[in-house]
Amino acid sequence: MNLDEITKVLIEIYNEPLINENPRHIVFWYDSEGEFIEDIDNINIQNVKTLKLTQNNYFKTRYILEKEDKTSNILIYANMSKPSPREDWLLDVLKYSIEFSTDKTTVTMRDLNIKDKSLTPIIKNYSKFFNNKERYSAFKKIRYI
Repeated sequence: MNLDEITKVLIEIYNEPLINENPRHIVFWYDSEGEFIEDIDNINIQNVKTLKLTQNNYFKTRYILEKEDKTSNILIYANMSKPSPREDWLLDVLKYSIEFSTDKTTVTMRDLNIKDKSLTPIIKNYSKFFNNKERYSAFKKIRYI
């Protein structure tokens, strides 16, 4: 799977002007299906640190954000569903941050330039087909008449 599209969108987010006197951008990415768990290490954006949020490191993440590193742009990746507000230890940080979301189906459709949203269930249903790099490349080369 080509991660160029995700990286491009994230770079655009980090290049937006800062508002409300924030010294940096913090982006939360909740990947409830865990579709990008293997790919997150391959997303490298200049001047952005990636933190992996788990069920067991909320306190450490908060400590990093509020004590250790108060100026760096941060991407917080969580391969879980977004917690309910009552259970979210980082809710206050999320309120002044940006929430990013995508899934492999959306990325595939963007990459193949498929704009018809009615095709989303079909692309999702054939995710195993699109996860194979050789088939994906061959399919991408097909031009519509």
